[in-house]
Amino acid sequence: MNTAVSDSGDEPDLGTNIKRLRRSRGWNLSRLARESGLPQSTLSKVEAGQMSLNYQKLLQLARALQTDVRSLFATPAEIAVADGNMARRAVDRQSSSFQQDLHYRFQFLSTELKNRLMIPILLEVVYSEEPLTFSQLMGERFAYVVEGPVEFHCDQYETVTLETGESIYVDAAMPHAFVSPAKGIRARLITVVTSGNLEYLDLARDAASRGDPDASTRFIRRSRRQNTPTSSG
Repeated sequence: MNTAVSDSGDEPDLGTNIKRLRRSRGWNLSRLARESGLPQSTLSKVEAGQMSLNYQKLLQLARALQTDVRSLFATPAEIAVADGNMARRAVDRQSSSFQQDLHYRFQFLSTELKNRLMIPILLEVVYSEEPLTFSQLMGERFAYVVEGPVEFHCDQYETVTLETGESIYVDAAMPHAFVSPAKGIRARLITVVTSGNLEYLDLARDAASRGDPDASTRFIRRSRRQNTPTSSG
């Protein structure tokens, strides 16, 4: 039976997650050591919570388990949601609290659900004569037009006009933008972003809770730092 559970006090456990992922594949510690190239004694201590691993060894382990590093640090709530063992809900009441930039007024929704797999946004497209700014996100995006019309611009396809009640689903990594077609027209959309990259999704959730729409730039910078070799000596 599904149970409603709070997100509060939910902490990841590296050792427990490694053991869960290992057992889900039917592997013993010897098999995991062989597949990852890490000593069995080290893996035993990590599973027992007696030691941790540096980032390079975490990468080795994640590759062996055919997952990403973020999965090694999944919280009990994230695991319960993925397994269908948790029932949660969030209600957003009508609000006039919007943030605004040159082209959009926006409001992030359901931000109290810490481990949600989607980033829903109420978006108002504002007419502007400023140069068009394209979004580029690390995932997929669905948009439903509550009040149109609105133009959808992207690099790979011709511009399309969406009317009220119409929707679009796109690869959000493709540079794109929603544009008001004329002065005096303000379109309203519900747009939902999600990603299979759990590290990016974690950043996007955190950014949404602070009203920051630019998680992609932070993710790219973090990835570059992690992939930059450090010099010694």
